[in-house]
Amino acid sequence: MFAAMCYAVLSSNLYRHHDDELAHQAGDLIRALSTVELEPTEIRTALLGTPIGSRFVMVRNSRGELLYRDPGLATSEPNIGQQEALVHAALAEPQGATFFTVNLERSAEVRFICIPLRQTGHYLQVGDPLGDVRTILRATVVACLPILPGVLLFSGFGGWIIVRRALAPVRTVTETLQHIQATDLSRRVEVHPTDADLGVLVNTLNALLDRLQRSFESLRQFAGDVSHQLQTPLTILKGELDSALQHP
Repeated sequence: MFAAMCYAVLSSNLYRHHDDELAHQAGDLIRALSTVELEPTEIRTALLGTPIGSRFVMVRNSRGELLYRDPGLATSEPNIGQQEALVHAALAEPQGATFFTVNLERSAEVRFICIPLRQTGHYLQVGDPLGDVRTILRATVVACLPILPGVLLFSGFGGWIIVRRALAPVRTVTETLQHIQATDLSRRVEVHPTDADLGVLVNTLNALLDRLQRSFESLRQFAGDVSHQLQTPLTILKGELDSALQHP
């Protein structure tokens, strides 16, 4: 779980950093396009003087139609105009910036931002390959996998030791109760002050043993009293029977 959480946090931070870079690039391009008509020639002219960090730059209308794409995409990704995820991102008519990942034919996984322009129904799409992000995440997994078996063994052994120490008082209670016999109820279970819950149980067991001891002592005393009270009449009866046998 710790490794999974570390992977999730690292992945989230890397994607957020990637998205921040895309948002920064998109902001520069939006400012460059803020004063021109969104026609292919006007867009191309406006973007010529803008330092573009990505070659995945497109402008689409609300029908998903491609109004402009970076000239390099004509050879590197000739079918990007009909890419389903990119078309759908414009058709959804987002009110703010949306981020998504697209698996292109030749460029593999590319992270895109789709953000509306000042003219209603027009959207700027800027992308950046996820090569570095995927590489870092794969390297993290490769580095963690050999460590996980050792961590599992170490944590399992540590857990076994902790459980044995935690259950040691219970074993002591069990052994003490097993050695208590009806002929000797004087033994008591030792109370461990540090074990609050177990201390309540031990005190209850000791109170039960006290009651049992008193009951057995009362039974012994009663048996002794009955034996003493019956001894005299039985002796007289035995003498009378012996005399009767001798003088029929």
